[in-house]
Amino acid sequence: MTRMTSVLDVMPALGRRNTGSACSERGMTLPVVLAVVALLQLLALAQLDIATAALRSAVGLRDRVVAFYAADAALAVCARKLSDGALTARVWAGDDEPAYWRLFEAFDGDYAPAVRVAASWPGAAQAPQCLLEMTQTGTDSPRYLLTARGVGASLGASVGTQAWMQAARVGTSGRWFWRSVAQAPR
Repeated sequence: MTRMTSVLDVMPALGRRNTGSACSERGMTLPVVLAVVALLQLLALAQLDIATAALRSAVGLRDRVVAFYAADAALAVCARKLSDGALTARVWAGDDEPAYWRLFEAFDGDYAPAVRVAASWPGAAQAPQCLLEMTQTGTDSPRYLLTARGVGASLGASVGTQAWMQAARVGTSGRWFWRSVAQAPR
């Protein structure tokens, strides 16, 4: 009679416990899975931190761009108003460059002489402003200094969201001979 081959004859280890070196690996699955999960959590937290920093940077850049273009527009509008005779200048006594624009009271406060060029500005906390100062010595033609300030979305105490631009002109019908980004007053 022929003997039938059983599955246990072909695979003798099936159904029996491992012995030897394989026995020392029992229970390692849980610590390995926990270590992989902890590593994935650290990677996710690092990515979240990077995304948060990038968002702050983008918001800051947007505020600076809004402030820059607001100041640029204010400079152009006020230069046109001066050419049309619709803007009055604050007279600066002295031979040096006008510096009233450096004072806080020039642009902020209840009686600030700076002119708002619009009722509001898109994306800005405050409408752009400009201040025209004039010096005249003796019989010389008057010299004008036009200063414009644009503000980003958050005015606050930081000057990082403000942009300052200036232009100068000699005479009432001359052209503006320089234009620059001014350093914010301190």
